[in-house]
Amino acid sequence: MDDIVLRCAKRCLKSEANQKFIDKTIGDTYSFGYEAFRKMLMMVIGLATLEKIEEKLENTGKISALKSDLVNLKKSRNRAAHTHTKGTLRTYDAPSKTKHDFDRIYALLTELDAELQRHKC
Repeated sequence: MDDIVLRCAKRCLKSEANQKFIDKTIGDTYSFGYEAFRKMLMMVIGLATLEKIEEKLENTGKISALKSDLVNLKKSRNRAAHTHTKGTLRTYDAPSKTKHDFDRIYALLTELDAELQRHKC
């Protein structure tokens, strides 16, 4: 069963990172049950579709932009949520900048969602 999943991953997945993810998933699965096997196959088939969608969107730089925007949003959020320095003033981005960032992220997520819907996942 592991061999079937690995061969499917090698056929369907281009990304080495995704192939390593499947390899790790196989290593972490200790079952001869059909459900565990089915779950691994679903991961491969689902990752293959996601790779195609990401590749299409990355041709226009949209996946890189989304990743970058989300990293920046996470940093800003973590500073606000996890910085507790008594007696100092905390600075935040202007509401207009935050709204602009959210609008850009929303547009990228909307486009990703549209691609997912086109693939009938």
